[in-house]
Amino acid sequence: MKADPPQQLNRSDHYNLVISVRDAMDPMRGDDQSLLLVHFGFSALGFNFEGPSIGEVLMQGRQDDLVALAQHLNIEVPGPPADPGIPTAYVVDIYSQLVAAETAFREIVRATIGPTWIDDFTADKVEGLEAKRTEEDKRRDGVSVSQDLLDYTEAFHLKSLVLKHWDKTGPILDDKKRTEVYLNAMLDVRNTIAHARPVVPHERQLLAGIAGQIQNLISVYRSGSETADAYYASINYARDSFGVEGRRDGVGSGDRKRLKIGQVIEFDFSATDPHDREIEWTFSIYDNGRSRSGHLGIALGPSATFLWTVGEEEVGEQIDLWVSIANESPYQRNGTCDDRVCFGYSVSPPVPPRSR
Repeated sequence: MKADPPQQLNRSDHYNLVISVRDAMDPMRGDDQSLLLVHFGFSALGFNFEGPSIGEVLMQGRQDDLVALAQHLNIEVPGPPADPGIPTAYVVDIYSQLVAAETAFREIVRATIGPTWIDDFTADKVEGLEAKRTEEDKRRDGVSVSQDLLDYTEAFHLKSLVLKHWDKTGPILDDKKRTEVYLNAMLDVRNTIAHARPVVPHERQLLAGIAGQIQNLISVYRSGSETADAYYASINYARDSFGVEGRRDGVGSGDRKRLKIGQVIEFDFSATDPHDREIEWTFSIYDNGRSRSGHLGIALGPSATFLWTVGEEEVGEQIDLWVSIANESPYQRNGTCDDRVCFGYSVSPPVPPRSR
């Protein structure tokens, strides 16, 4: 069988493809495994006895050989990585990029103005934010909504705060005129969405660029400070499908969402590195009841999503799901990672059928 042209998989896709091929080969007889590996260009000398495992042989081999073997086994191969330049309109989720841009500006307000931002709001405006929070809590039944009123501010609120307190926000944002352009673009797209008008491709690309640029400015600002954030990557946020944000200090027994086997939980996350290095996210499980841990998967990049399908092996009342990050440096803030947060769950066992 002729393989497709060689492609460079990112580390996450490469790892996942190795695992898929390994799992597909596990049921084979030992000599069939060895023959197949050698046929597709891998070294399998003695691996059944004292040599490396199948997974190690696959990991050490060439990526194009791995792709060819995966295709032979009818395993789906990830497509080539996206162009690192400006994303196309087809891959830019306009609403997600709008949220990312607004979230970045809120982070700047928190970091520079601090909790006194609310002093700029009249009692009526604060009451309006509280009403939005209450309405959000009612509307999103079963979801833990943010209690921070800053998260309920609109783009025009953020524009007013950032520009009024330029003496504080300016050291991060640097160029006031450019910042005004960014804020106005956010307002324009927000109004377009609110009135159900189509968003054209260049608006999608512009908003994606704004979100990335603001996060870069935050990273540059951190890199110039004499704190740990100047050297290590930091998690901006990590949220699950319930709207719960991961906690750095762990999760108590009374704060755990109950899950069922087969339920899919989606995690949305963002991080920045002060020197723009690649960020690797690791998702792992720890069962406090049985003192047992497990690896769920990895993701790459400053922001992405991760899906976890709850399995029967994860049944337990005190399940911690840890999300940790590390950059490419051999030095990590906490020894093995730069930052991490925890989510807490209780996974119910399957209900046995009733006897008649």
